[in-house]
Amino acid sequence: MPFSVIFTKRANQDLQEILDYYNREATHATQAFLREFIAAVDFVAENPKANPIAFSKVRKKVLPKFPFNIFYSVKEKKMEVVIARIWHHKRNPKKIIG
Repeated sequence: MPFSVIFTKRANQDLQEILDYYNREATHATQAFLREFIAAVDFVAENPKANPIAFSKVRKKVLPKFPFNIFYSVKEKKMEVVIARIWHHKRNPKKIIG
């Protein structure tokens, strides 16, 4: 059974900023990004421990065709995945917790 997926406020902001960027700079990529993002979130919900731990108890799911990573934690007892950030792969992920 898939875990529930919860987005933090900051993850929602990250997603909105990414969509705003693609809508402004590369409209043809917006739908492709959304399809890949949704598929990645679905994968995480179905396989919450399949991705490596990036730091502390935070895991990282790489989007293969876009330069973003999804950072999330797993709440096993609640059967939840909490999406903390959607972060450009060139940015330092340790700044997520800073």
